[in-house]
Amino acid sequence: HGKVSFRNLKIKPLSPDYVAKAKVYVLNSTVDEATVISIPEHKIIGQIKVGANPHGIEADAAQSRLFISAEGDGFVNVIDPATDKVLKRIPVGPAPNEVAVTPDGRLLYVPSGSTGFYEAVDVEQGKIVARVKTGGSPHNVVSSSDGKHMFLSPVGDPNRIFVVETATHQVVDTIPLAKEARPIALRSDKKRLYIQHNELCGFELADVSDVNRCKILHTVNIQLTPEQQGVPRQPVPCHGIALTPDERELWVCDANHDVTVVFDATTEPPRQIVQIPAKRQPVWLTFSPDGKYSYI
Repeated sequence: HGKVSFRNLKIKPLSPDYVAKAKVYVLNSTVDEATVISIPEHKIIGQIKVGANPHGIEADAAQSRLFISAEGDGFVNVIDPATDKVLKRIPVGPAPNEVAVTPDGRLLYVPSGSTGFYEAVDVEQGKIVARVKTGGSPHNVVSSSDGKHMFLSPVGDPNRIFVVETATHQVVDTIPLAKEARPIALRSDKKRLYIQHNELCGFELADVSDVNRCKILHTVNIQLTPEQQGVPRQPVPCHGIALTPDERELWVCDANHDVTVVFDATTEPPRQIVQIPAKRQPVWLTFSPDGKYSYI
């Protein structure tokens, strides 16, 4: 029903060289290393010393810098993924957990797990420029694709998601939850947020298109088999959630039943498609840039 116009549009297929260099980074919080795996070969190609108990990992939009927090040492590593060398370490508050960076790589948000604060870090200056108080135990965070907002997901007493404007570091809205917040995933158009929380075997779907008036739209429960329904419910049944690169599917880690569950994200609410058995409790996942592989 009308014309569509594209301006300054360029299409550049991924080169064989790019695909050959694609890597996935895996953190093990019991040691001081990040493991580097070649995606085309699915082989370990290196280790990076990143400090005690690495927990959070994020890259900027250009994938020119990688950020890994060391929970046990209180700093964030800035890494060049072309060489896998640590360029610098930025001191932050105690027990830094998951991290999120604005697409331009300039501003980093770091949950300081034992303080009740999220810290805004100027990457170039290597220093904390603001602190956002949420209470509880700051744990997870994601950045919007335009870098204008951060979505904070602290564990504990707040039982809510905090929406923060990065220009001012002010909370513009919160999303109340029935239980403690867990991992979250944000659509690139900044219209929908997928939220996991304690005791929910599934996720909440929130409308965040107006960041000043966010609201829960749907509670989506995983469709369990009769055998799965007989398994006692863990305090955190689902931990780990991510959209595929094309955002057509939402993948959810169900640690309670040792499966990863795939949903059709093009429908609202998302429709369950399939369960993928895991060898043991799945708690995090990510995808290769071309969307061909999921790493759980």
